[in-house]
Amino acid sequence: MGKVTVKQEGDALVMELATGALKLSPWDGEIFTATLVPNGPLAAVAENLGLQPLSFAQYQMDATGALNVLRLITSDGQTYEFRRE
Repeated sequence: MGKVTVKQEGDALVMELATGALKLSPWDGEIFTATLVPNGPLAAVAENLGLQPLSFAQYQMDATGALNVLRLITSDGQTYEFRRE
């Protein structure tokens, strides 16, 4: 998926990818739901899906104990890990 940026917007986080963006909204403790943001190349897809969550996301510790890994698990079971540089 390439490099992504994560920034805070209100009480949510926005994860910007090359193909679009995901809004990470607090769900349960340290777990977030991820929905497509309706802009960029996937705008039409996001508008069709509405506010339906596509996946869950959670920050996790790396081998040093730092929260440097963002794990995204999609509704079909695919898992993606993003590591902070």
